[in-house]
Amino acid sequence: MNSGKQSSTSGVRLTVRDREILTRHFPTYRITTHEALHLTRWPQAEIDAVKKWTLRMRDAGYIAEAPLWSDATSYFRLTPKATEEFRLPPIYGRPLSPTQLARAYGVLSFCVLGPKSFRKLLPAEFRKEFPPLVSNRFEDDYYYLDIDFQEDGWPKARRIGYIYVDAGKRVQDVVQRCRKVIAQRQLDNAWHHGIIRKHLFIYAVVTLSTNKREQILEDLSLDRRKGPIRVEVREDLRHVCPTQKPSAPENDDNP
Repeated sequence: MNSGKQSSTSGVRLTVRDREILTRHFPTYRITTHEALHLTRWPQAEIDAVKKWTLRMRDAGYIAEAPLWSDATSYFRLTPKATEEFRLPPIYGRPLSPTQLARAYGVLSFCVLGPKSFRKLLPAEFRKEFPPLVSNRFEDDYYYLDIDFQEDGWPKARRIGYIYVDAGKRVQDVVQRCRKVIAQRQLDNAWHHGIIRKHLFIYAVVTLSTNKREQILEDLSLDRRKGPIRVEVREDLRHVCPTQKPSAPENDDNP
C-alpha cells in the first residue's frame, strides 16, 4: 500500500496548535483529512488555511499524505519522525492496511464528519477517566463519550460508548460482534455493576448504507430493549472498505 508522500526537511518552528494537532488529534484518529481539520481546528477559516498547514507539516517531515479513495481525496497520518520526536507509540507512524484505513476513517467520520460530533478517548484518557473499567481482557481503544442518545425509549445520559466500524461485513457478523462485546462486559463485575446495569454503556455501529442500518437495527430489535445501541450511516465509508469475502477472518484491530 502507498505509504504516502513525505519529506525529511527539518527546522520548522512548531506552534502550540501544531503540537496539539500532531500529538493529540492524530493519535486519537490515526488519520485525518482536510475536512476533519477544517471542522475541528479551523472552523472560521477558509479551507486553504488547512491545506497550507498540511503542506507545511508534510514538507517538514511530520505527516505523510496518501490517497483515501482517489488521487483527489487524500488522508494524512504521522511519520516515524513525528512519533519519535514526540515520543508517541511507533504504531501511529506506520502505514495502515486497507482494513485499518477503513476503520480509522470510519471512526474519524463518526466522531467528526457527521451531523453530530463525539469525543473519542485516547487509550490513556480511557484509563484515566474510567480506571475501574480497565482490564487485560478488553482493549482500551475505540471508546468515546455519548451524551445525547435518545432513541428506543432511552433517556439522554452521559454514556461510555464503543465504536465498531462495519468494514463491509455481513449483517449477521455485525450483529454477532455487537452481542459479543456487550456479553463480555456483562460478565465483568466493574462493567456490569458500574455501567451495564445502569444502562450507561452504548454500542455504536458505523455502517455503509441506510438499507444496511435498517437491517442491523431490525436484527438487534430485542437487544435494543436491554441497552442503548446507536447505528450511524457514513456512505463515504463504502469507498474506503477493502473487498472482502463474507467469511474472511479479520486480523486487524477492532475485529
